[in-house]
Amino acid sequence: MTFTDLQARYPDFCGDFSPDFGLPTQADFDRLEKAFGVVFPKSYVEFQTRYAARMRAVGDGFRWANAGLEPHLSLESLLGEAQGSGYLALGLLPFWKDGGDGLAFQLDGAPNPAEPPVVWFMRDGSTFPLADGFVPWLAACYEDLRRDLMSHFNL
Repeated sequence: MTFTDLQARYPDFCGDFSPDFGLPTQADFDRLEKAFGVVFPKSYVEFQTRYAARMRAVGDGFRWANAGLEPHLSLESLLGEAQGSGYLALGLLPFWKDGGDGLAFQLDGAPNPAEPPVVWFMRDGSTFPLADGFVPWLAACYEDLRRDLMSHFNL
């Protein structure tokens, strides 16, 4: 599945969704990758730098690569926390956090290291799998959101 497939399948979640602070650039990701010694999945970078202008990011815990953001929005802040907590050393590359738990790419043992699976991680470092990669995770989120909206409005 591609972002184009997602846009066709979930047109109601497409529109002008650019964050008020603008989209990050490839240079923002390059800076973070160098600072933390990580490599982000191409699909995640493409979403933030291109597709997030037209597709909804999911949840308040989604973190952005832009420099200078408030900690609750900042991927850099989240990576700093992950480094300090040892999550990066465990092969967890977080991109979403709400409270103490969050979502991360599981880098260690990934069948496709270029597009690693998405896992839910707990404060203690334990994880459970959610999706085979970023795009499948986003598709599942859109499907859950659509189901919740339909249920809420009894449609």
